[in-house]
Amino acid sequence: MLLFAGCSRFVVDGPPMRPTDRGPIECTDHSIAPVVDTALVVATALAAGAAGVYVATTPWDDNGTAPIPSFHHVAFPFVFVGLVLISAVPFGFYGSEQYGARTIASCQRAKAERARVEAEQRTADGDCAAAIRIGAQIRTLDEPTFDDYARDRRVATCSSAQ
Repeated sequence: MLLFAGCSRFVVDGPPMRPTDRGPIECTDHSIAPVVDTALVVATALAAGAAGVYVATTPWDDNGTAPIPSFHHVAFPFVFVGLVLISAVPFGFYGSEQYGARTIASCQRAKAERARVEAEQRTADGDCAAAIRIGAQIRTLDEPTFDDYARDRRVATCSSAQ
């Protein structure tokens, strides 16, 4: 599980630094990777905790010894896993999940801004039906961009005409 924590850093693509004027913006606009990051980190922490509880509650045999070879054989792997988790949780959750969420938000904003420009052009051309359809796409991508778009007088006139 721990190997997959941090997948947002590898599978989430942000918008281009200088997008072209035409054509679609190619970037990741869905939040699957950050959700997977969070789930894997939580699952890994729970698994390590469950393993620690299991070792701590394993009954001793009649001779007073543990049924496992020695404490050192058990302690080292759990200390190692604990240290890995201490370093991986911040990387996996705060690092990768936050990176993924920020990158996806910037992608959605870039796509919404591109759609806003197109919708405003359609409004200026008198194609209100297309402008309203594109406006709905803008709303699903980025609410603040939609709010700016909806405040435009030409858009309001177009919307009231429908």
